[in-house]
Amino acid sequence: MSSLFKLWAKQTNEQLMTNGNISEENILKILKHFFPTVEIIEDKFVLDVTCCMWNKINDINNSFEYIKEQIKTEHKLALISFDDAYNYYYKYCNSNSLKFIVSKRFFEKYLYYKLSDHVVYEKFIETEWLI
Repeated sequence: MSSLFKLWAKQTNEQLMTNGNISEENILKILKHFFPTVEIIEDKFVLDVTCCMWNKINDINNSFEYIKEQIKTEHKLALISFDDAYNYYYKYCNSNSLKFIVSKRFFEKYLYYKLSDHVVYEKFIETEWLI
């Protein structure tokens, strides 16, 4: 969230009394004060909040085509590990100069949700989801 705030401060045309730096501790204080119903886990993960500056789900979904192409050319196996899928997502983000990259934890949770019919052994995806 501090990175998003810094980007917003840089992009805004208004006169601000900040250089865009904010600590995670201060972000937590602000969230807990103004949004007491927002769920925050381990003082790190803010749940069910969206931002118009970064749509994590769209980034992951957009990376699926790249991941599919990589699997077709590099993996000839019936399964791909979550680790490999995340590495392909990471490469996609870097090659497309995306400013933000989701955490591996978020990525894996989304894979469980999006590809639940193709997840096997808890950490692998059947490559038939490519079809």
